Amino acid sequence: MIQLYKPNSKATGAACGIWFSTTEQAFFFQIIKQASWNDKTKTGSFAENRNNQDKKVVVKFNVFEIGGFLNALDTNTQLSKYHKAPNHTTQIRFGPYMDKTDPSKQLGFSLSILKEKKEDSINKLSFLIGITPDEARVIKEYLKHGLIAILTAPKDKEVKPTEKAPERTATQEQVPVLAGGTDPVF
Repeated sequence: MIQLYKPNSKATGAACGIWFSTTEQAFFFQIIKQASWNDKTKTGSFAENRNNQDKKVVVKFNVFEIGGFLNALDTNTQLSKYHKAPNHTTQIRFGPYMDKTDPSKQLGFSLSILKEKKEDSINKLSFLIGITPDEARVIKEYLKHGLIAILTAPKDKEVKPTEKAPERTATQEQVPVLAGGTDPVF
């Protein structure tokens, strides 16, 4: 798991956790809004918002979506995703974060998530975290590591083909077919 903490004195910071599950064959990104700031110790706290559904968001990504994150990191481009669930929609944006005073200077990356409840489209929940170039490098390596772990993990033994494919003989033409069909791929 990777964890980033970005508190600030205005208590508008965020914390981000990234982890993967080989069982679910997915990655999870969680962002929690900062709850408070201690001016004496110059530290922020997120614990109070850990269980507050209006102050945190968890998004599940499949391996192909993670490929999109890796592509965005490799090519310095913007990634946009849209997830639809029964009770809400989620918009995800990840891409380069540019200096406002010098738009040609990249400061890192940013991850923003906008969650909108279906029954309340007015009060949208917005989450944002900045990622430094060093953090982006570690995230990239972690995503690659997680992909390898997921793709090479033993598959669930409960998944069985519904029909046994007929055995091919040397006289049958070896033509690839689409899953569930008999038409050649090409």
